[in-house]
Amino acid sequence: HNFKIGRNVKNTRGDYYDVFNNVIGTTLRGTSGNPEVYKVIVESGTYNGLVNAYSNGTKETHVTGQMVYGSDYDRVSNVNNKLLVYFNALASVNGNFDSNDKVTPSSDMLIKSGMYGLSTVTSGGWNSTVTGVELSTDSAYGVYVGGRSNTHYSNSLRRVTVLGGIINSVNGGPCVANNLTTNSTAFYMLGGYANTVYGGAATTTTYGNRIVSITGGVVGYNVFGGSNAYNGGSSDGQLSGSTLIYVGGNSVIGSEDTSGNRFNAEHGSVFGAGNGQSGSSSAGRVYSSHIIIDGSTTINGNVYGGGNYGSVGFSSGNSKDATIEVHGGDIKNNVYGGGNNIGTAMSSVESNTYLNYYDGKLEGSLFGGSRTNGTIYGSTNIKVFGGHILTDVYGGGEGNNTYVSRNVTLNIGSNNYDSSPTIDGSVYGGSAFGTINNTYKSQSSNTCTVTVNKGTIKNSAFGGGKGSSSYTPYTAGNITVNINGGNIGNVFGGFDNSGTTTNDDVVYLNGGVIGNAYGGGDNTGQTTTKIYLQGSSVTNLFGGSNQSGNVTTSNVYATSGSFSYIYGGNNIAGSTATTNVSVNSFDNSKGNVYGGGNQADSTTSNVLINGSKLNNVIGGGKNAGVPTTNVDVSNNSSCNFVFGGSDQSGNVKTSNITIDAGNGKINSVYGGNNDGGSTTTSKVNINSGIINSVYGGGNQAGGDKTNVKVVGGTITDIFGGSNQTGDISTSNVVVGGDSIGFDYSFT
Repeated sequence: HNFKIGRNVKNTRGDYYDVFNNVIGTTLRGTSGNPEVYKVIVESGTYNGLVNAYSNGTKETHVTGQMVYGSDYDRVSNVNNKLLVYFNALASVNGNFDSNDKVTPSSDMLIKSGMYGLSTVTSGGWNSTVTGVELSTDSAYGVYVGGRSNTHYSNSLRRVTVLGGIINSVNGGPCVANNLTTNSTAFYMLGGYANTVYGGAATTTTYGNRIVSITGGVVGYNVFGGSNAYNGGSSDGQLSGSTLIYVGGNSVIGSEDTSGNRFNAEHGSVFGAGNGQSGSSSAGRVYSSHIIIDGSTTINGNVYGGGNYGSVGFSSGNSKDATIEVHGGDIKNNVYGGGNNIGTAMSSVESNTYLNYYDGKLEGSLFGGSRTNGTIYGSTNIKVFGGHILTDVYGGGEGNNTYVSRNVTLNIGSNNYDSSPTIDGSVYGGSAFGTINNTYKSQSSNTCTVTVNKGTIKNSAFGGGKGSSSYTPYTAGNITVNINGGNIGNVFGGFDNSGTTTNDDVVYLNGGVIGNAYGGGDNTGQTTTKIYLQGSSVTNLFGGSNQSGNVTTSNVYATSGSFSYIYGGNNIAGSTATTNVSVNSFDNSKGNVYGGGNQADSTTSNVLINGSKLNNVIGGGKNAGVPTTNVDVSNNSSCNFVFGGSDQSGNVKTSNITIDAGNGKINSVYGGNNDGGSTTTSKVNINSGIINSVYGGGNQAGGDKTNVKVVGGTITDIFGGSNQTGDISTSNVVVGGDSIGFDYSFT
């Protein structure tokens, strides 16, 4: 049977008065083999409600009903005041509804024009003259994809497609059989306007998977995969099902004509779970969420894998992860794997977040964890394949009360994907201000791994978190940074402004082009650092930190790639107690190696050059002191100059140089400093090598006592003192072993 109300139906009293209280598609039950099939078209008029099916009984009602609201003419003309629905357009009321399968919708609603979920504007009270309508402030007013009230259920799919019209709230609806494991509601928005979209219900507990697809039109405030539950009880709005949200096309989330929070949820954002409420971990929660951002959509807020207060993952026997894919669009703020004020649901259920960023423009940052509060009771997994991120990428959450209990895995670029990402800011393996690898700040066996395969990171890549003067992020597990390719401003094994880890911190530089690489942090210290240069092209490599922060022990290992300068210590400030620099089988005639720091002092340096070709090897720092230096050049290594002391400034108490270079060629060996500072005591031991000059002192720097011992090698000149300038109090030169074959002198 079919029924139609045309385009020009109105109440004679006025445009804003009901033509009928309700229009109901059917009250017949049908059977599983012979369902009621019908189509109802309502193009105009004013109504309290529009209902697909209604039943007074509790027996199953089998229907396949299509409801068409509004008209194409009014949709194209953008005329929405011909059809007014004060309360709801919905699938069903009362009874138990079913269809022959779980694919064919029992209720299929198509909205072309009209207004849904309204409040009247009057010249006085309700009995006065109605002068207009406006959208209601109640989230239950608008369109229900499914049914309403707890007096019935549906064991079938219900669908709504919106081409036009103005809607207060879209709700998936609560009335679903509690054993339904398939898709229960599907909402498709291709045009029109809705204040808010909820895949779940308003407050009632409900079941079944929810699909929300928005490819056109405008959502004024926000989109939720789960239920609202803002003004319900502490356990209301729970969805025993998963959510799928697709936002693409030319849709807009967060209208320019609206602003502020709605039901305590921020403007312009997309949430994989429900809204929920403060103080409740149950309200608004869902099994799992999957969000896809695509096309030319504009999202004026944030994107969350979780909800506002509603969480993801509360049933171990069902899917329980939060997944976000970004294939396009313009996201004005941030993307979070977790929720706004919550992480995942339960400590007893492992729930992970997966963020896959393929393309599009993200004007904020990407976070694997939550925003303000919340624990991800599982791992975060972030893959950035392409696109443009204007700020930063974090493996953890943002706020200082956010946690990731297990592992963090962050990958930038993929050699299996054609595009490369561009990140204008920095990449952090840790949180902005929170904790990863544990639910409290204590050491764990979990890990944080950052891998860069290709792409551009204009600022820096950090193994640790960001931090500030107010909040200190924490990483409880081991940090590993793998740089396999890409173009990166700076690489840090540690943290940015504050933060620390008590476990290992290892950096592998396997490829790519890097400005500066640090085993430590930017403004932070570390107990032990390890940085391996084995393929990357690096301008400056530091075993320690950058602007500040103390490092107990730094370890630098260089075997291949290229570098301009290697420093065992820090760059600008802070200090490194013990530095260990090992360069093995490295052919880089322009490379310079310092055992100490650039402008930051160290305590003890150990430099080992084995089978390598370099420019200069300096046991001390560039403009920094090191009380004790140890330099060992061996196995046919060649270089221009070797200094036991520092370069331009910085004092050294004791320098120890051992040259056993075999057939390697060295221009000059100096026990002391180069252009400034001094070395109190130097010890130079020559066992083998082809050397032009050996000086116990410095080049243009003096000292107190020098000791030169030659037991082998081919040397042109030996001087106990300095070269161009610099006084030496006492010099000792001992020559023995192989025949030297030259006239040696010392001053």
